[in-house]
Amino acid sequence: MIFLHLFNHDITSDCSPLLFIGSTPFVTILTRACGPVPFFLIVSGYGLHYTYHHKGLTWNGQIHRILKLFITYWLVLAIFVSIGCFLRPDKYPGTPLNAFLNITSWSSSYNSPAWFLFPYTILTLFAVYIFKLIDKLGNIKSFILFCIIGFIAMYITSRYIAVYKIHDSIFAHIVTIANLSFSFAFGAILHRIAEKRSLTIEQKKSHQIIPFFCLIFLITIKCFIKISIFDTFYALFFILVFIQFNFNSTINKLLLKLGKYSMPMWLLHYFIYEIFFHDFIYGFKYPFIIFVVLVIISYALAIPFNLTSKWIIERAKL
Repeated sequence: MIFLHLFNHDITSDCSPLLFIGSTPFVTILTRACGPVPFFLIVSGYGLHYTYHHKGLTWNGQIHRILKLFITYWLVLAIFVSIGCFLRPDKYPGTPLNAFLNITSWSSSYNSPAWFLFPYTILTLFAVYIFKLIDKLGNIKSFILFCIIGFIAMYITSRYIAVYKIHDSIFAHIVTIANLSFSFAFGAILHRIAEKRSLTIEQKKSHQIIPFFCLIFLITIKCFIKISIFDTFYALFFILVFIQFNFNSTINKLLLKLGKYSMPMWLLHYFIYEIFFHDFIYGFKYPFIIFVVLVIISYALAIPFNLTSKWIIERAKL
């Protein structure tokens, strides 16, 4: 996600990429393989369906989950928008209506990567009904149904919503939720399959070269296929290949650490690299260094935000 947001535009005026393919920086091409949304939705659909299958999902339980997410979101907004009122008065806080729409997450004009929050909230609130539908239809029929829903939603988004920039309309949110349900349902179907058979293939460490080259092949294909409908299938295949690796304990701990703080990193990194410290971040000149610096800064800031949100959640008894 951070790599995507840093380099998925014309970066030649911001930094000094070393490698080009034609006239396009290699890192910009590589961002085509980074789309975080279908990855997150597949994993989220898998995890929530696991909870639904083994523990049960309730309306109150889902509301509590969403409130925990919003506490972090509101905390990030409160801190960075307050700073923005002094450093960027042209952007923050805007009109009272604009502030209200951002607080509710209906609009993401304060923090553009947070566009995902409102439709995901609605999707998870109604997840139990999606799962019941999948259980009723079965894997194959559900797969076909949500493929059709996804295709239609993506077509409407590309032909109407994106062209006319009506992202904050009721119509746009409904279409976006339908679009997200495509990958989300894939995750639930994947868990249904995992309940009956293992998704991992027994293999010796000497065979780790096979999934490695499979990943390289997938990434290469994705870098040169710009069709958005392929994103979900790419993420699905990537996940299935990725879980075949046998990582050592150090890498596992690193991934778990990043995962623990990934939510506040998502919600705050835009303020760092785009709103307040654009020249500082891109001033490191080379893409790899820029990326590492922003990850480190985002991670460091995510720790106190995570601790504070946990303290609030505990006091609120959510």
